[in-house]
Amino acid sequence: MKLKVVKLADSLVAQTADCQIISKMAAVPTLSTRKKYIITDDTDQPLGDIKRLRNNFGLYDLPRYALSLHKHEAVTVIKNMAQFHSKYVITGAGLAIQGELLSDAFSVTINEKEYASVTVEKAQDDFAFHLNISDTSQNDLLIGFIYLLALAYEDEHYLVRV
Repeated sequence: MKLKVVKLADSLVAQTADCQIISKMAAVPTLSTRKKYIITDDTDQPLGDIKRLRNNFGLYDLPRYALSLHKHEAVTVIKNMAQFHSKYVITGAGLAIQGELLSDAFSVTINEKEYASVTVEKAQDDFAFHLNISDTSQNDLLIGFIYLLALAYEDEHYLVRV
């Protein structure tokens, strides 16, 4: 199964090759030190949420992302600093990345089984994640995780900090 995660207006959507929307993620108002995103299916029923918390280390913003989906263990992606280089740590639900998290191609595994290969298409002000899913049994978890990675990717590549 092939899916594409793209930004439409203020939302991220997962859609099939024929542009059928599978799910979407949209921001909801919260405190200024955090952000919250609601993930819904194609009928606008909530599937879960992603929270972004900020943890400052001197001049560095070290975000923490937490994915909560119904019937799945919570997943976190935390940005840490190690010898002035940033690195991301993924925990929960057996999720892992084969390759570099912020690169243009990587694979997503769940409990050491590959579920999807991912390529990132970059544009000047935007990006799209192309997923080639080999096992659709964990689609909600996989797509929610890709939304979470898209937020980290956007933070690293597209946000202007002042």
